[in-house]
Amino acid sequence: MTLEFEFDEGAKEWFEESILRKSYHMVDEDVLERTECTEIHWVEGKNITKKNVTKKQKNKWTGEVREVKKLEDWDSFFKFFKPQNLPVPEEMEKMTKEVRDELGEKLDEDFDLGNDFLNEIIPEALETYLKLNDTGFSDLDSDSSKNESDGENEAT
Repeated sequence: MTLEFEFDEGAKEWFEESILRKSYHMVDEDVLERTECTEIHWVEGKNITKKNVTKKQKNKWTGEVREVKKLEDWDSFFKFFKPQNLPVPEEMEKMTKEVRDELGEKLDEDFDLGNDFLNEIIPEALETYLKLNDTGFSDLDSDSSKNESDGENEAT
């Protein structure tokens, strides 16, 4: 499965590419082996997946306080284009079961997100933009939020 996101010329203010791709490569029907993604070349100072954070740091001997600037990761849609890879078997054997399970969950979540784009978000995008559907991405609502809203209607 390959997803392509095409951006208009306005995106050039932020990054060089006009099309971003993400391809999923499966070992078999149920196991994701790796993903390949377009590398995003950000315009200087426009990378929205990073944030400059200023922290105060106190010297424990002199008590002097100074400000330290650090670049930290920031949540963004564009982190979707970070490749995921299943390590080679030798590396997998060295990992603890917990680390392997965590890696498997991360890969599964990535694949599920790609499927959500393909099956849920993209088919409803035009209708949502044109306001032709009532609730937007209704199929993506969790069962708990549907139950909560049903409960609220019954109480009023």
